[in-house]
Amino acid sequence: MNDPLGIVLSRLGSWRQSGERYTAKCPAHDDQQPSLSLSLGNDGRALIHCHAGCQTNDVLAAIGLETRDLFASALDDKQRRQYHRKTLEKEHLFERMVIEGACAASSCDEELSEEDSSRYALAQERIISLNRQLAELDKKEHPNMPPVSSLWRAELISAASIVPIPILWLWPSWIARGKLTVLAGAGGSGKSTLAITFAAIVTRGGRWPDDTSCNAPGNVLIWSSEDDPADTLIPRLKAAGADLERVRIIKGRFNDLGGHEAFDPATDIDLLYQEMDSTGGAALLVIDPVVCAVKGDMHRANDVRRSLQPLVDFAEAHQCAVLGISHFSKNTTGSLPADRVLGSQAFSAFARTVLVAAKPEDSDGRILARAKSNISDDQGGISYQIELCTIDAGIEAVRVVWGEHIEGSAREILASVEGFAGEEPSAQKDAEQFLVSLLSAGPVPVEQIKAYAKSAGHAWRTVERAKKKLGAEAYKQGKGSWFWRLGIEERQTTPKAATKNSDGLQAGMTAFGSNTFDESDSEAF
Repeated sequence: MNDPLGIVLSRLGSWRQSGERYTAKCPAHDDQQPSLSLSLGNDGRALIHCHAGCQTNDVLAAIGLETRDLFASALDDKQRRQYHRKTLEKEHLFERMVIEGACAASSCDEELSEEDSSRYALAQERIISLNRQLAELDKKEHPNMPPVSSLWRAELISAASIVPIPILWLWPSWIARGKLTVLAGAGGSGKSTLAITFAAIVTRGGRWPDDTSCNAPGNVLIWSSEDDPADTLIPRLKAAGADLERVRIIKGRFNDLGGHEAFDPATDIDLLYQEMDSTGGAALLVIDPVVCAVKGDMHRANDVRRSLQPLVDFAEAHQCAVLGISHFSKNTTGSLPADRVLGSQAFSAFARTVLVAAKPEDSDGRILARAKSNISDDQGGISYQIELCTIDAGIEAVRVVWGEHIEGSAREILASVEGFAGEEPSAQKDAEQFLVSLLSAGPVPVEQIKAYAKSAGHAWRTVERAKKKLGAEAYKQGKGSWFWRLGIEERQTTPKAATKNSDGLQAGMTAFGSNTFDESDSEAF
């Protein structure tokens, strides 16, 4: 019987002993400090491990040895393969831990050092190599297994054979049927109340806040881990005018033996398929919060994508819109709105549309905007408020009251609410004087204000802040356009001179022969 540990140590040359363990410089890489551990196993074999991540085969090859040299007695082929597989799997696990650690650091916005980045890249290369070696072992252990190519074939479809179809919209350009939509926002923005309002509109086939129509009444499924159905969901649904006969609350799951458990959207979405026939299908499924649908780490893109796939499959199979509610990540004010969704960026990437909601700290007003859309325009938003009301038996509930349409991108709209853009005070002051000068003659259509602001060099978000500061009012004439007008107090204190950015504006307004701005003037403009 040979001495495998002694053979390895003799090839290494220099080493240090501490009890029954040994350390040495790894011969498979430029080792500045001893990173190779060695010891004798209970079965007499030599155990070696490089803490820098070198594979056992590479360490042995560097000193002219093979795997069989680690054993005191000869192994048959099966034993050697079993040992080799365990070694490869252990090294595979180690490299996966390196990759996961790097991904976790990146998801927390931690910048990897140059050394860590190099180790991350090396781990990826080693994973590929280890996968290849494990596949070779599979071939040796199962020589009669047909090659993969004989079991599976790639499916290729001619583009000419695919008939194009239009996207089916639940809310035109905002929420699509058969797709996943994410609604995210900071705490207090009213995300869950918005979802309830959407559900109510669907159940009665009502009109959306932009005055488009929900084509026909539909059924709604709601799963919520945060709100109680009896004291929160149902009162809010009634306050929003929902047809409760068309709403199903996903309460739990049960089996034929009478067992009952909580419903888990991470594992139980398939159970909804068999309920569709008995309930008449569904036009909308609300998951609140959508992070509960993730089985694994919500900060890992692969976990998020795998977990959300059953939701997307359900949406496509039943042409049902899936609305997932989420929060904003902390300390993301000023970032791209779609990137602010809590967890991995896969939430935003996987969803076809991302809606964002926000509320300023000093106001009851809120905004809803499209942060991202792969299937429609992503510009514009809608203002709204959350008001308290009383329903049956004196029960209080909250509901959404819609406001005006808001121009601009989601980032501009959020900036006007959250106040992170940081314009110079002079720009803000100029915008206020611009608005006072423009509106002093009377109400002006919002579209015309936007055009004048652009020609005068004012950023639209700055103009919106100026409107808020001045207390200017927005109102809608019938089913026509939105107008802005000054409050009574501001009209009485209108300055006589305009700023340099709005010179000639008043003259242009009075060129029509009147200082009042009526509907015919708006058509002329």
